[in-house]
Amino acid sequence: MSRGAAVVLLVEDDVDSREMLAMWLELDGFRVLQAGNGEEALRVLAEAGVPRPAMILLDLEMPVMDGERFREIQEHDTEIGRIPVAWISASPRVEEVAARHGTLPVLRKPCDVEAVSALIDDAAAS
Repeated sequence: MSRGAAVVLLVEDDVDSREMLAMWLELDGFRVLQAGNGEEALRVLAEAGVPRPAMILLDLEMPVMDGERFREIQEHDTEIGRIPVAWISASPRVEEVAARHGTLPVLRKPCDVEAVSALIDDAAAS
């Protein structure tokens, strides 16, 4: 299925999980940018020529900069603040964190790739 090459930023510290999900999303027609933590994600988003993602898929618990800190920075940045975010996490506190940062979708790991694809499709259409 072609999705018009919608871009998604996948922020996940576990390399195997990140690469597997990225592979599935690419097979499903998305262009996937990757970052291993929130700090890397901010660098990716600031790079000249990098297309604006239709959605950010964000893990909660990561080294260097966790998902919650990334989201706090993102919410206050006029350039990237409006990019939709979905949490992808196994953390027992992800719903609590998501509630503090608005009504963001929460997908539990391991997540259903079809559910992730549907979220990205919805974000890209709006």
